[in-house]
Amino acid sequence: MSIACLALLALLSVGSDTDPALHQSAPPIRQRDPARAVLYQGRGVDLVSAGKYAVAIDQFRRALAFDPGNVSALVNIGYCLDRLGQFEAAIEELKRAESFDPNNAMIFVNMGNSLINLKRYEDALEPLNRAIDLDASNQLVRLNLAAAYSNLDRRDDAIAELTKAADINPKNPMVFINWAMLLSAAGKEEDAVEKYQRAVELDPKNAQLLFTMAVLQSKLGRHKDAAAAIEQALAIDPKNALLAFNLAVALSAAGETERAIEAYDRVIVLDPKNMTAYYNCAALCEKSGNLDGAITRIGAAAKVEPDNTMLRDILVRLKQARDKAQAASLPAQQPTY
Repeated sequence: MSIACLALLALLSVGSDTDPALHQSAPPIRQRDPARAVLYQGRGVDLVSAGKYAVAIDQFRRALAFDPGNVSALVNIGYCLDRLGQFEAAIEELKRAESFDPNNAMIFVNMGNSLINLKRYEDALEPLNRAIDLDASNQLVRLNLAAAYSNLDRRDDAIAELTKAADINPKNPMVFINWAMLLSAAGKEEDAVEKYQRAVELDPKNAQLLFTMAVLQSKLGRHKDAAAAIEQALAIDPKNALLAFNLAVALSAAGETERAIEAYDRVIVLDPKNMTAYYNCAALCEKSGNLDGAITRIGAAAKVEPDNTMLRDILVRLKQARDKAQAASLPAQQPTY
């Protein structure tokens, strides 16, 4: 499993609103005007923030028309092309930026990222190590270098880079998320959970992170810990039926049947067509001796899928079992003479 790689985006100050001619190609302009270049650069950054990468490229090219040596504009074009999946074109723009500023670490971070996206992991090492030479304290370089090493199955080197990244900024949860993913892929689940826990401490409102940690805890048989993590995630995203379902599974595995039944009922409210939730909930009710509860859940499922013959068969069986149990509990009748 590879770990995530990050790209560094060059940002300038925010400019004014986008002009009506945004989608038109910028005309060639020979007179340099750095102030106007910064204006277009700012507009492009705003568009990148909105995820409008193709339109942002137009604004960055307008900036270059007024300032051909604007390295930030070139790097941002490279970043946008990368996000659009045009990795080779992104690398070409970054090489152009390098010709203007060969000592800009940011150029090589992004170049390495695009090479990673092309799965050219060995090739990515050269620009990333060049970035390290220029800026050894740049955490993003370390993260991308760790990603390249991970994909080359050089786990020790990847962990070394993540350790350095943590030293640079120990409060960045992404460092520990990547570290946990790497350890998990290496079969070191206990160590991975420890790193996930550190990431959660730094980013406690990340429901996806909590769920990912819970999955690993369940794999280790730590079902109560998994349930606790999923409950935290549900507090953040209370309408997430998938989280509620996995909470029910974890609680059931932990032997907390009543709480598992409550969790399955929550799933049914959030996702009334989830047949597995009805089945599992009914099974837990039956297992705990609550045949009426099982009948109620299967009956509700049958209303959702009235043509489901299996549900009807289960319902008949449950009712027969209930009637038998009730008959067995009746007091013996005294004979009359």
